[in-house]
Amino acid sequence: MADETETGTPAPNKMPPAHAPAGQEARPVPPAEPHPSRWGRVDAEGNVYVRTADGGERTVGVWQAGSPEEGLLHYARRFDDLRTEVELLETRLSSGAGDPKHALTTATQLRDGLAEAAVVGDLAALAARLDQIVVHAESALASARAEREEARSAAIARKQALAEEAERIAAESTQWKAAGDRLRTILDEWKTIKGVDRKTDDDLWKRFSKAREAFNRRRGSHFAELDKQRAAAKSRKEELIAEAEQLVDSDEWGATAGRYKELMAEWKAAGRAPKETDDALWQRFRTAQDKFFARRSAVFSERDAEFAGNAARKEELLTEAEKIDPAANLDAAKAQLRRIQEQW
Repeated sequence: MADETETGTPAPNKMPPAHAPAGQEARPVPPAEPHPSRWGRVDAEGNVYVRTADGGERTVGVWQAGSPEEGLLHYARRFDDLRTEVELLETRLSSGAGDPKHALTTATQLRDGLAEAAVVGDLAALAARLDQIVVHAESALASARAEREEARSAAIARKQALAEEAERIAAESTQWKAAGDRLRTILDEWKTIKGVDRKTDDDLWKRFSKAREAFNRRRGSHFAELDKQRAAAKSRKEELIAEAEQLVDSDEWGATAGRYKELMAEWKAAGRAPKETDDALWQRFRTAQDKFFARRSAVFSERDAEFAGNAARKEELLTEAEKIDPAANLDAAKAQLRRIQEQW
């Protein structure tokens, strides 16, 4: 039994320290309802007391609605409600289902309110349990902060790498289509990267955006110059076509064929005209050449046929000349030879 005071009321039970030793689990919090008198008392005037960790006691309320036992049980049940709330808070935090920040705030408020809580129960054990929840919540918050910082660092590093790649493309790449496609892919990935602080994200975005703009300007300048070159090539090829078409009816076969060869070399040196006209220009140029060389071939074929006929006739004349016999009739031989020479 507990000792009695001079007034005859039970002396307060000695309570264990509120804080569990470092590195150890806080002891379980016993329910108060089965033995409420273990944790408090009701005096003759109905004042309800709870025993404190320092061995003293404090008033938690006044009970006039029934017997002292009923009053003590009422405040014990209120303690058990508080105990259940703490257990739920601890369970949610331990399982990972609870928000560590909310758990820390709630546990701190409950712990700070124990000194004035209108309950009867093992306040020291409940305070130790709340201390442990606070430590657990602070640790979880620190881990979450570390994870966020790690994720933030990884996100920053990835965006830095993408910005650097975009800058290299802007400065060096001449594979215009592939580079443009890659920049679009980088942009799509960029949008998926979260967790970077506003200032850093803005700075990295400015680098990436500047690189894209520089690439687009350089690509635009390239194609503008290419269009200019192709327009010049078109103009030059039209000049070559005009000359080629003028030479179609020439009968100076050797000189004209040589000039067509030169025109072909100049055509190749002129470069490509715009795609939609280059093939048509080539067909005009080729048609002019084909007409000239077709004419030349026809003339040369006719000439070759004539030469072939002449050669055959001369072979016949030679054969006839070989048959002349001056010894048989000199005058007749001379006359026959003159006739052959005339025909030759």
